[in-house]
Amino acid sequence: FLVETTFGLGDILKRGDRIDFSTSIAKFAIINKSPLIIDDIEKDSRFGRENRLQYGTKAFLCMPLKGIHEVFGVLTLSRKHEDTTFTQADADILAPLLSNASFAYDNILLSKENNERIRGIKLAENLFMLVNSSLRNGELLHALFNQMREFIAFDLAVILIRDENTPDSISIADYLSFKPMGLSKNSHYHYEGSILDKVIKQESTLFVQEQEMLMQPMEKDIFVRHNIKSVLLTPLREGGHIIGVLALGSLQGEPFKGEENRVEASAKVISFALERNKLLGYVSKRDHEMEAIKQIGSALASSTFDMEEVLKRTMEMIQAVMNVEAGSLLILEKDEL
Repeated sequence: FLVETTFGLGDILKRGDRIDFSTSIAKFAIINKSPLIIDDIEKDSRFGRENRLQYGTKAFLCMPLKGIHEVFGVLTLSRKHEDTTFTQADADILAPLLSNASFAYDNILLSKENNERIRGIKLAENLFMLVNSSLRNGELLHALFNQMREFIAFDLAVILIRDENTPDSISIADYLSFKPMGLSKNSHYHYEGSILDKVIKQESTLFVQEQEMLMQPMEKDIFVRHNIKSVLLTPLREGGHIIGVLALGSLQGEPFKGEENRVEASAKVISFALERNKLLGYVSKRDHEMEAIKQIGSALASSTFDMEEVLKRTMEMIQAVMNVEAGSLLILEKDEL
């Protein structure tokens, strides 16, 4: 149980305190969904335990708080001085009052959920607007991170992409931190047995706190040494396959509670942005290749058939298009190159 409010208990029990559900008497009002009336806690055969000093008398009344879908809490009443018990009539008087209170509580929760949905939709709209903008590569990813931070509190965002040629290897494709952190793009890590390995294999979102982290070298380098207290990780997908992981880190204890859906939606947009960047890269490369072919064709058409000059210009164009440091052109003469 989480204590929401108290009256008459002084400093013994305060808002925010936690009470173990399994050992609490109030749990029976939750389980049975009906009032629990106790005349004498010490003589009641169901419990038979000593009364606690802060409650005064030994009589209790526990009333369940029933919402639209479930019982979400309990109201516990006791007396300090009057040596009288609670009755069913007391429970009957309280029932309609608590029903109204529960109705109001449900409305507050529904209003909060509706506001969260609106915020989630707004986040998705803003992210897709960025994806469809003229931004590219790292500039686009950083813009997405900044937009996400307006809705999700984090201090570090890291995109880790699996290496297609090296099993169990992953690298930092990009990251954004709001405090100085010693990370480097393209840093490679072995992730077997790490929390990333768990996310990739289970294909599901995972929330971890520092004390729960496996102390793998990769986890130490990215999270622990930067004092990240909690991390939310979710897979990045492309064409139905897991291509990497989006990791959000916070210097606080529990900032990601209830943020899983929003982070998963953001990860889908980031996956789409990564795929779009890759496709645009292919298109750009193909455009350069086509331009080089046109230039080579133009050189051949305008040359006086000086083969040395044509081959030299061809090699220069290939070097520019493919960004190579060295190359050789071999010509077949009879049976030799």
